[in-house]
Amino acid sequence: MHRRRGGGCYIILGMPPYVKLRNFRAAHPAMRELQRLHTARWDTLTHIARRLGTVAQRVRPETWLFPDLKPLQRGTAGRARHDLDLKLRHNALTASLKPSAALGATLTDGELRFLVDGVAVVDRVFVSRADGPFALAQWKVLAATFLLTDKADGKRLSKALRTLASSDNPVIVEQVLAAVAAFGKREAEIKVKEAEINAALFALYGLAQAERTLVNLS
Repeated sequence: MHRRRGGGCYIILGMPPYVKLRNFRAAHPAMRELQRLHTARWDTLTHIARRLGTVAQRVRPETWLFPDLKPLQRGTAGRARHDLDLKLRHNALTASLKPSAALGATLTDGELRFLVDGVAVVDRVFVSRADGPFALAQWKVLAATFLLTDKADGKRLSKALRTLASSDNPVIVEQVLAAVAAFGKREAEIKVKEAEINAALFALYGLAQAERTLVNLS
């Protein structure tokens, strides 16, 4: 089975004869459209990266991401309490970062949230009405590009979430927001095409409904 991050899959259960599968890949219009959409997705990410690369990046403090983090106090004991609290939060992030997880971000009533499989692992990050959409756009790009492996690191994710481009250039902000909206549309279109290919492959393999349900749940 071939699986996209977040659970989508479009090659299932074993292999049909090589020629049959090769012909399916070459002839099925959804396969060609899926390739086009993935190319457009990559082009959009490149478009965004070029623009974000022209503005200053600022790393927010840990308390911006974790507002109830124990404050850093003078003395060895105070620093130790702060460092332990921060380490526990990083460890919790690391534990949530499974290779198959789906990452996402939302902005509701001025509150940024970062999601893993639909569950907020970072929340209570409050931003202004002016800065919120641009910060959300950057978190959405991070959600789509953060590499999830068995060694995915919550500390690295934390720093990436805290590192945001300056919103001082309105032209860059406008273009990035438009590109991220287009990127979201591409992602939705890819999911539709993957579902279409799944259905065609289910038919190719002659799977019964119970077997199809099992594949979709796996």
